Amino acid sequence: MALFSTQAITDSGIHPLYGAVEETSNTFNNTGQEFLVVRLSSGDYETVTVTVNTQVTSIDTDTYGTLTKSNATDTVAAGQTIFIGPFPVGAFSTAEGVTTFTVSSVLGVSVGVFSLIR
Repeated sequence: MALFSTQAITDSGIHPLYGAVEETSNTFNNTGQEFLVVRLSSGDYETVTVTVNTQVTSIDTDTYGTLTKSNATDTVAAGQTIFIGPFPVGAFSTAEGVTTFTVSSVLGVSVGVFSLIR
C-alpha cells in the first residue's frame, strides 16, 4: 500500500506532480480538504474504477434513523482525467487521519493528491 503525498495549491499556483499507481490499494493523509486527480493514459484499459473507502458506513440519529454513507466511486476513461473529493474526515479517515483509495487496475494510472490552502 503506497502513501501519496499531498500537494498544496497556493495563490502562487502549482506545478502538479502525478505518481504512477503501483498497487491497487493506496492511502493519503486527509484533513478534509484533499482531493484526488486520477489520470488514465490512452491505449491502456478502456476504464478504471476509483473507490475512496468510507471508515464510517452508517450512523443512527433520533431524527432520521439510520443513515448510510457509501464509498466515493468514479470511473476514468482512457485518455481522461477525473477529480474526486474532498473527503469529510469523519466519514473517510481513520483515527490517524489516513484515507484509503483503490483502483481496479494499475496499468496506465497516475494519481496526484491536492489541497487548497485557505
